[in-house]
Amino acid sequence: MSSNSIYYVYMYVRAKDSINGKPGTPYYIGKGKKKRAWNKHDNVRTPKDPHRIIIVKSNLSERKAFSLEILLISIFGRLDLKTGCLRNRTDGGPGASKIPDDMINYKITKFQDSDYAKRISKPVTCIDTGMKFDSCASAAKWIREKFDNPIAKASNITNCAKGKQSHAFGYKWMFTEAESPPVYKKKSPMQKSVICVDTEQWFDTTTDAIEWLKSIGKTGIQGEILKVCKGNSITHAGYKWMYADAKEPPNRKDKKNPIVMCIETNEIFENAHFAADWCKLNGHPHAKLVVIHSAIRGNRQKTAYGYHWKFLDQ
Repeated sequence: MSSNSIYYVYMYVRAKDSINGKPGTPYYIGKGKKKRAWNKHDNVRTPKDPHRIIIVKSNLSERKAFSLEILLISIFGRLDLKTGCLRNRTDGGPGASKIPDDMINYKITKFQDSDYAKRISKPVTCIDTGMKFDSCASAAKWIREKFDNPIAKASNITNCAKGKQSHAFGYKWMFTEAESPPVYKKKSPMQKSVICVDTEQWFDTTTDAIEWLKSIGKTGIQGEILKVCKGNSITHAGYKWMYADAKEPPNRKDKKNPIVMCIETNEIFENAHFAADWCKLNGHPHAKLVVIHSAIRGNRQKTAYGYHWKFLDQ
């Protein structure tokens, strides 16, 4: 991914039926980077429910993000011009409404003629269910509605149909016009499908998992999710993870944070993090795991917070 591909296009969708649109229809479309979609806007209200903030497409250059923003606003139309359901006050793009009409038409035409626009408009078939869709975009819409998955994107289904990933949202896909299903070519661990064990949600890549964590207000790191999948860590962002092609969650062997036991109380903790949390609830608000580790190893002290500790495998 290019260092300039840091932009995305997002939309805010309605929660209730109104004279301006039905539930699920967009009322604002914008382009941004970092946390722009979740920040406060001057001319439109940011949804409190993160599931109503939909990332249409990410990892875009600024030029491509502007082009997609312009295209979507032209498709859904603006309320102030009485052409559609959006509260946008401009037609999008750099300089917003100051762009000449011929430049806007040029950008829309250029995007419609791009390889990406052609790919997401190709008919696809879900191999597992046999369902056929007019385009990858309509297939992604079916996923969003059926599984309440706001981050489902057409690009994931396109990549699956091209053989770049094994599954998309738990299903295998192929282009309807293709004679046989695509042959999946394994790539880097970052592009492997993962499952959140606690919620049973399927993510095509760790990048999609990170986007989902952001949508619920949490911060995630791809490498940390992979550590959990490999059994080198217990959880990340409060969830357990596993590779989608694994038969069962990994058998954790965390050398850095092994299971510990309080000798006096015989309480067993999954790691020193949980032991420190327990100490905080028992009169030691500043308890730290490093102090417990130090007591176990006998570096400077034999007790931590009034207790003796040991690793369970000792």
